[in-house]
Amino acid sequence: MLKYKENIYIDPDNPFKNDALDREENIKSLTNIIEFHKNAAVMAINSPWGTGKTTFIKMWKAYLENNNFNTLYFNAWENDFVEEPFIAFISEFEEILTDKTKLEKFQTVSKEVVKGFIPAIVKLGTSGILDLEKVNFGDDIENVISTYSEKIASEQIKNYKQTKNAMAKFREVLTGFVEEQYKKSGKPIILFVDELDRCRPNFAIQLLEKLKHLFYIDGLIFILAVDKNQLSKSIKVIYGNEMDTEGYLARFIDFEYILPNPENNDFVAHLINKYDIKEILNKKNNNNVDFYIELTKSLITAFDFSLRVQEKLFSRLFLILCSIESYNSLRFELLLFLMILRYFDYKLYIKFREGNINYEEMKSILLNNSSYIKFEENDSDYSNIIDGLLIYVLKGEKEITNLTNRLNELKRKDNLSREEDKEFSTISRILELVNHYKNNFRRRFVYNEIRYIKKKIEIIDDFTIYPNN
Repeated sequence: MLKYKENIYIDPDNPFKNDALDREENIKSLTNIIEFHKNAAVMAINSPWGTGKTTFIKMWKAYLENNNFNTLYFNAWENDFVEEPFIAFISEFEEILTDKTKLEKFQTVSKEVVKGFIPAIVKLGTSGILDLEKVNFGDDIENVISTYSEKIASEQIKNYKQTKNAMAKFREVLTGFVEEQYKKSGKPIILFVDELDRCRPNFAIQLLEKLKHLFYIDGLIFILAVDKNQLSKSIKVIYGNEMDTEGYLARFIDFEYILPNPENNDFVAHLINKYDIKEILNKKNNNNVDFYIELTKSLITAFDFSLRVQEKLFSRLFLILCSIESYNSLRFELLLFLMILRYFDYKLYIKFREGNINYEEMKSILLNNSSYIKFEENDSDYSNIIDGLLIYVLKGEKEITNLTNRLNELKRKDNLSREEDKEFSTISRILELVNHYKNNFRRRFVYNEIRYIKKKIEIIDDFTIYPNN
């Protein structure tokens, strides 16, 4: 249960079938850009964690394959247990080579390159050149060090020449293969590298270096899916905080495409699916699941949180929903509102949960949020539900009196304008909801529910939830 869906299923035959974030047009436009691009290129798809980069490039990969492109997907993070990034990448790259003769030739030159990446000092030690057992420490230590230093230097020079030749041969073989593929299809080979920003810093940097020096050839286009800000932090771990990371990355990246933020309601729907909110509620044997899902969409969208905050909110909501045994309408509505309030205004959240705020003050603060005003004006019943809930929970007796007086005033009118008719319906609904809460939930019960939810939120606040792409 605690394992949520990390990625959306991509149908190979219909890549955009589950395109919850409406990325189809972006992918088709990018494809038009790279389709006739024969030169070597590296494009970065830059977007913060949690914004669907992995889903984006997997949809793109499937779309390209349906249009006769040769593609490869490499998850850098899943391979950073390997000390040498070249070994991990080349193992995946061999999948493209279906011809046995070409594969064997490619493997031969690859092995020579790998040999060159083994440090000279290791070769010396393992070959017996540097054998400590044969060193007489009674000898002149300076002469001993000098002798072996010369051997190390000589071996390093030899190693450099061999590595340089091996790399040249590797590029020659790779170039021949890529040119042959381009003649057949008229299209470049597209290599996707995902989750580079989640790798060990030294693995990420070495991989970038190797890709640039060994694979940067005409007919190959790399697509890097990264959170550039996070990748910059990895670079600074290796080179220090004063490092010009923009300049450093510019050595490797030719084009940067900033993945546009999806529409808020699309992203909320995506997170509801990702975190299995509907499935969890169904397992709690609740009959109002569809209502809860629509309320969640409407209310979270209303507060216009950043994508990052929405991801955090849902990751914690997911854990709380798993931990709660069962639901009634009041419990879910209070939980949802408290979770939203926690990210909207933490001090306001504390006031609400401790009972240190009245309805008028709460309403005034909410109406300072332009998105919340739109939420109230969009003719949905969800804003009425929240209003009714807040009036009852925060003892808005003055508001009840005001609404009742206004309703009676409208009743006395012979003809209502369209706006007045709408107002009449809204007030009637809010008062109906207040009465629903009064008749079904005693105040002591409400107090206990808030205290129960408060404890659940506090438990989840002790969790550290690590991001996924």
